[in-house]
Amino acid sequence: MGFIQFARTLGLTAFVATVLWSGSATASDVLRASPGVLKHLLPITVTGTASKRVSPDQVTMQVTVSASGPDVGSVVEDLNAQKQELMRAAEAEDAELISADVSSLNVRDTGSRRRNKQDGDRNYQGRMQVGLILRFSGDPLELIAKVTDGRVDGISGTRFQFSGQGVDSEALRQAALEDARERAQKKAELLETKLGRLLNVNYRETPLRNLHGSSGRELTVRANATFARDETKQE
Repeated sequence: MGFIQFARTLGLTAFVATVLWSGSATASDVLRASPGVLKHLLPITVTGTASKRVSPDQVTMQVTVSASGPDVGSVVEDLNAQKQELMRAAEAEDAELISADVSSLNVRDTGSRRRNKQDGDRNYQGRMQVGLILRFSGDPLELIAKVTDGRVDGISGTRFQFSGQGVDSEALRQAALEDARERAQKKAELLETKLGRLLNVNYRETPLRNLHGSSGRELTVRANATFARDETKQE
């Protein structure tokens, strides 16, 4: 088999060199003139795909809480207590709390009694924004409603994402390669040849950053595969 392949390659090389040396034809003329030889030399390249529908399992959002009190310290303590309550509520709903980071904190004197210098007559108001990242299973909107109900003044910057946990990427790759092999086999039959060994394969997957939204999405793997042609003589 190796000798036959070598002979064909040598024959094509000699043929190409002879024609080009004579100056009577271009490279494209050579290719058109030798379809029988090229039929046995060119590999078969196809693309196979495999997909799995996945649902978001992570949500990122900014929540705002507020408090008032006679001094700055008491306001900050109140805001922090509300943050802790949010964290406990998330854990009570069987959600995994990835992070709860304070992104902004503002406390100011309302100035309603600024003329009175007695501390007991002063009033402070504070607002705090907390960035929550939760990992969950189930309905994300229902989770948000239960965690924030009666505990926050507002929600903003909500993003639903897919973490990639629980997905067997290797199984998807193997399925995509198998699909590519089946496509290559059909192509080989059309070309009246036999499919040989796998020469090369490259995989491309849907970036996880593109899987967003509260509903399900397709996670797709593509296998760009190249197969040799089997030159074993068929009986």
